[in-house]
Amino acid sequence: MLKNIVLSVSIIVALGFQSCSEPTHPDSERLCNCYTQVYRADEDKVDAIADSCNAIYSDIIKSLENNAEEKANFDKAYAACQ
Repeated sequence: MLKNIVLSVSIIVALGFQSCSEPTHPDSERLCNCYTQVYRADEDKVDAIADSCNAIYSDIIKSLENNAEEKANFDKAYAACQ
């Protein structure tokens, strides 16, 4: 009986943590990682890396233009990692 209660509580807690986690999307993670590199880059490399990030963003938007649900997931995840 106690074992079942502990198992039930563990499952509820695990689901609670999962539902509270930030949304993720592979493209948003890739883009956020790129912009992180911009902030860490030496001054002479910032513009080149930023241009690459902007190109990645454009490619992502183009690839998602016909999939509104996936675009919404990307936007939500990207906003969370900014």
